[in-house]
Amino acid sequence: GREPVERLPEPRAIKTHLPFDMTPAHPKSRYIYVARNPFDCVVSFYHHTRGFAQHYDFSAGTFEDYFECFLAGEVDFGDYFDNLASWYEHRDDPNVHFLTYEAMKADVRSAVVAIAEFLELPCGGDEATLDEVVRHSSLANMRQGQGRWSSRRPDDSPAFIRKGVVGDWLNHFSPDQAHRLADKFRVSAETSGFGRLWPDIIQAARLMS
Repeated sequence: GREPVERLPEPRAIKTHLPFDMTPAHPKSRYIYVARNPFDCVVSFYHHTRGFAQHYDFSAGTFEDYFECFLAGEVDFGDYFDNLASWYEHRDDPNVHFLTYEAMKADVRSAVVAIAEFLELPCGGDEATLDEVVRHSSLANMRQGQGRWSSRRPDDSPAFIRKGVVGDWLNHFSPDQAHRLADKFRVSAETSGFGRLWPDIIQAARLMS
């Protein structure tokens, strides 16, 4: 809510999954949008959802069930593709920094420098600070003390910080699911222009058999 946010010390950092049009806008605010490919996103979202029995009636849900909900846009924060399109349209706005999870994973250090420059923070030339940020940003570090990130999850559910890898979708998708999600990506990209994102992953999904 507004009052707790206003009590935060400046500069305030707020995480949200809202689409662009539902995110409070201010020209002096900076917005960092991290887009993850829809194949790994649905897998991660599935494990996230089934691990919060106190919030979702889905602890016994299957990936097949969740895939259908995701494809229909019937998940938290609405349709994935609508959300992505809303921010992709503003990727060149001066106060928006758009990056992909995959690029960030491939070169964490460069992503940290780019974010620091976008926020006008003076760490770009400070190697010790960069090393510390990269270390704290690692999955190995984030897996320690997971109570920092979420409320308690059932003992038999996956950890909140799970794998964080690129390509885990290959361990979950059937060929039919891969083709259907690739088709929805293509149709959605026709009107939004984000079709240039993740060409290798989209191609792998189309060739899956």
